[in-house]
Amino acid sequence: MWISDYIKTLYVLYTKNFKNRSGSGSANYQKFLIIGLPRCGTTLLHTYLNSHPNILSSGEVSFSDIQQNKKNFFPPLNSEIMAAGVKILLPYDHNNVLLQSLLKFISAEPTLKIIFIKRANPIRIYISYKIAQQTKQWSNSVLEKKTSAEARKVTVDIPDILRFLSDFEDNLNFYQSSLKKTPLLQVQYEALSEAPNKVLTEVQSFLNVPHATLISLLKKQNPENFTILIKNYQELHYALSGTQFSKYLND
Repeated sequence: MWISDYIKTLYVLYTKNFKNRSGSGSANYQKFLIIGLPRCGTTLLHTYLNSHPNILSSGEVSFSDIQQNKKNFFPPLNSEIMAAGVKILLPYDHNNVLLQSLLKFISAEPTLKIIFIKRANPIRIYISYKIAQQTKQWSNSVLEKKTSAEARKVTVDIPDILRFLSDFEDNLNFYQSSLKKTPLLQVQYEALSEAPNKVLTEVQSFLNVPHATLISLLKKQNPENFTILIKNYQELHYALSGTQFSKYLND
């Protein structure tokens, strides 16, 4: 199954890149940003969208790219491209300087639309980030050998994760309220991974492109229970007992 998906993905990407190689065309397409915190599914959504023949998602851009304003993120493209965009990872702790540069960037594109992808369980986000740091593996496709669960086990710094959990909701609300003036579609990572067709139909409608069946070669990196992924799980469980965060351990 994945072999045919791989061939289809390669064909779509090659065709779009070939048609856009001249650098000529029009920028009269729907511009979009994929925005989210790290480890919340921005890359998954990016790969899904790139399998659409009329969508070009160019990947991640950094805040330094935005601040220096040296790149044209929305260049002229072949007329078959009806929507094009990039993804931007928000810092876990909101930074007003970075946010202002992002808002300035957004205001320069009056027709811009934002797809904000969120993840329901902040412990999953934290653990996923720590595992990626440890393994140096930030995504995993069906073409790659998966790192063993033993190699992915992490020891949690209890004060650090408590701080992260305490600030998580405030940071998320801050970003969402800051972006409320821009047309915004909220996407839940769990829904995207469990029922992608429904979510992707909504995304395609939001971007005003013809509906197509989209595919991604990415797969979940850390589907295991926390008891398997966290070396000091009992210590974490004790620290979160009786707090509003204990419900996230049931995931």
